[in-house]
Amino acid sequence: MKQNIHRLILSLIFITLTFAGYWLKSYHTDLQTFQHTTYIVPPQSWVRNNVKEVLEYQGIKRYSATNRWDKTGYRIKQISYYLPNISVIFTGVPKTGCSNMVGALLNAEGAIHLDRIKPGRISKVHNPGVSLPYRLTSVKNDLMLLENIASFTVTRNPWVRLVSGYRDKLSSEKNHVRGFRQKQAQIVAWARNMTIEDVMWRKKRLYPTFNEFLDYLIKNEAHGNDHFNLQFNSLGLEHVDYTYVAALELLNYQFSEIEALINIKMSIYGSYDKSHDTKNTTSVLLAKKWFKMVEPVKIEKLYNIFKPDFLLYNYSNFTHEDFPLPVYPV
Repeated sequence: MKQNIHRLILSLIFITLTFAGYWLKSYHTDLQTFQHTTYIVPPQSWVRNNVKEVLEYQGIKRYSATNRWDKTGYRIKQISYYLPNISVIFTGVPKTGCSNMVGALLNAEGAIHLDRIKPGRISKVHNPGVSLPYRLTSVKNDLMLLENIASFTVTRNPWVRLVSGYRDKLSSEKNHVRGFRQKQAQIVAWARNMTIEDVMWRKKRLYPTFNEFLDYLIKNEAHGNDHFNLQFNSLGLEHVDYTYVAALELLNYQFSEIEALINIKMSIYGSYDKSHDTKNTTSVLLAKKWFKMVEPVKIEKLYNIFKPDFLLYNYSNFTHEDFPLPVYPV
């Protein structure tokens, strides 16, 4: 009897160990498959071809300032920087991490010291006393210089950029203190049939809702402010054919390539967002949530307005599993 019990126990142990071994092997295989499934960063040849196609889509045969705010391209030069010591030109598209990048470049140039700027106050790099001497508006443009020097810019998924711009400049979020008071009042007055004066003089400050912001964008076709209009509008710097076009979502992969481009190591502040996972930053999660509640007709109108920006990097939709990453066809 005892021998039978012992045999039964041994058999159960054998079966258990066999099953556990099979399960662990299966789990290990699944884990290996997951670990080896990596995102492929689009090559610059593909990106630059996209940029040229977008230019052609907009009826522009080459980079030119003639399609911009005025014929001299003054606005583009205001957000573009020439750093002679490190020999690079950078166009800082608003709401694409441009403050952090300008800070890193000015630090590498020797114009500022990042360690003396408190985290969260990196926007100080835009102060005229700091960055004005390096803006292209202050540089005598040597056309041969502009055509031959290394140059780069950074873009961002349009859906996330809209959410980030709204949160930073228009919303009531306490973390964002750089709101555009006049623009807030302008949108609220338009959306709620009020006068701007009535909105501005209220004791309790009024903020536009996200839907009011989107309606305002559609009405004005995203014209009127760099933080909300097309990124494409900032990429028409005369005589500059960008050497490198980065995506904010891929900067962890691309930053070393940018450093190699200008042959210098840079220090860069991270985002104020607590998450370092591109897919889980606050603005990304809110974009998924907020845009899913927007009417499909409105989504289509917004997509058509911002279509050039989506085409720049073939950016994913907010319903895509890899959102907000670009979709690179393998």
